[in-house]
Amino acid sequence: MNIKVENNQATLCCGRKNKCPVVKEENGNIFISDDFGNTIKIEKEQALVISEAVKLITKWLRFAFLLVLA
Repeated sequence: MNIKVENNQATLCCGRKNKCPVVKEENGNIFISDDFGNTIKIEKEQALVISEAVKLITKWLRFAFLLVLA
């Protein structure tokens, strides 16, 4: 995935035909618009920990899956 920065926003170029997700900052808030036209507004501090949250839930889901198999 490539990131294209223009006009105070970053587009997460996904290579699909639909509009790719867009991240922009405005007045200390982060707005994330998805491929389907939905937008969320979160504080910058919250946005900064999203990647860590993704790592944690991915690790947890992997662990839960292994428990089911046991």
